[in-house]
Amino acid sequence: MQLNCEICHSLLKAADRQQEICKDCSEIERTEFQKLKRYLIKKPKATILDIKADTTISMDLVQRWKRQKRI
Repeated sequence: MQLNCEICHSLLKAADRQQEICKDCSEIERTEFQKLKRYLIKKPKATILDIKADTTISMDLVQRWKRQKRI
């Protein structure tokens, strides 16, 4: 059982402790992931360095999604 959000390190509420991140960070992550999906549709062969150069998406998030095999 995790007590802190992996991203902002705020204390998770009891109902959220099964999750890795808090609701606020989850909403931000959802928005950023949608941006990344749109970017990758336009540039399907983009590398992580391309994503870093062309977007404002955090490299920590991109690497996290890669580890989770979401991208």
